[in-house]
Amino acid sequence: MYLFIAVFVVWRLGWKRGLSVILSAVLTLVLIDQGSNLVKASVARLRPCYDAWMVNNGLRLPYGILSTGLYGFFSAHAGNTFGFATVSYLGLKWNRPESDFRIYGLFIYVWAVFVSLSRMMMGAHFMGDIIVGTIVGTAVGWLCAFAVKKAVTALRW
Repeated sequence: MYLFIAVFVVWRLGWKRGLSVILSAVLTLVLIDQGSNLVKASVARLRPCYDAWMVNNGLRLPYGILSTGLYGFFSAHAGNTFGFATVSYLGLKWNRPESDFRIYGLFIYVWAVFVSLSRMMMGAHFMGDIIVGTIVGTAVGWLCAFAVKKAVTALRW
């Protein structure tokens, strides 16, 4: 899917602006992923699958879930999917304001919601982990998209 979106972005924006959006998406994913690891180690809140109260009171664990790390605050999956959705949608919208990308925006945000909620259904995150990941991802995605918009404007691409 990421390859399809990268091709779509380059096709719609041209190679210079398309490459700038792709690089901003990569920067967004790296910042969120590394930030999530730092926060998880600092906060040290157990994932639901490792929380004795959750397991003893009905949490059903899918096969293989215990191969995850111990800590889950905040959800890197939620952060990365919402960060990617935000940076790619704004990159398209801001670089081609005359075009309508509402269908793409709807698709990419619905995908982000499903990926994020799947983490809760798997017993890997609490709802609060997902909400914070969504907020962080959207904010970092917006900041990276804004920074690239300013850079593209300054370079007059």
